[in-house]
Amino acid sequence: MENGKSYTTISLRSLAGWLRVTLDRPLQRNSLNATVLHEMHSMLDDIEQDPSCRIILIEGREGFFCTGMDLKSIVEESEADTDAGKEFCELFMHLLKRISTSPKIVVAFTDGAVMAGGVGVAAACDFVLATSRAKFNLSELLWGLLPSMVIPYLIRRIGYQRAYTMTLSTLPVSAEQACGWGLVDEVTDRPEEYIHKLFQRVVKMEEGSIKNAKEYFRKMWLISDSMEQTAIAATSGLLQQGNVMQALYNYVRHDRFPWEKHDH
Repeated sequence: MENGKSYTTISLRSLAGWLRVTLDRPLQRNSLNATVLHEMHSMLDDIEQDPSCRIILIEGREGFFCTGMDLKSIVEESEADTDAGKEFCELFMHLLKRISTSPKIVVAFTDGAVMAGGVGVAAACDFVLATSRAKFNLSELLWGLLPSMVIPYLIRRIGYQRAYTMTLSTLPVSAEQACGWGLVDEVTDRPEEYIHKLFQRVVKMEEGSIKNAKEYFRKMWLISDSMEQTAIAATSGLLQQGNVMQALYNYVRHDRFPWEKHDH
């Protein structure tokens, strides 16, 4: 991008007609904190003003697409500000809406772990590509949380029952299975080839037509402002429960998982 803006958690590479956005926190397994979300919003603010860019590709680094909420950040921020959890949820829910309604075509390229909120980022995109190494799972229930903000977009992609079983089982879904379910559009190691084919069609369309189509499909589906507020309230409410925050604290401070028994 040409505005000289620098980012600390994402890296951008402008190509001919498209932008490659890489979630760039490999040591944190490309998890999401408030900084990542703010930078993703800022990137969208800028790129949506650039008529030369028609496609956005979102990917991760080093074997992780995105592993959802950064638990360490949410624990530390909640200790300083009890509203931190709600603010994170609002930022994340709004990011999913922006991805799904952007006048740009947004493509997720998933490789390795796609967990929790990472599934939501992928599901909100217009197209999802995956390597054969990609695995998708909703781990929230293991932590006493809910994938409340992910679910509207996941149901839109794969249907109620599959989203339900992914939530309750927390088991990973392979790229091949995800492709059969409709969560993944193509299994490939070469996203550039897919982008090139897509670009040949997209370049013939007006951006306004793409935005109109996305807004129309949104009206045909169950995602509404009311549903978004319900989703935000569900997770932010859990993040204010003492037992949930204690479980997250024990993991962050003592490397103790909620399901591990320990001596008192």
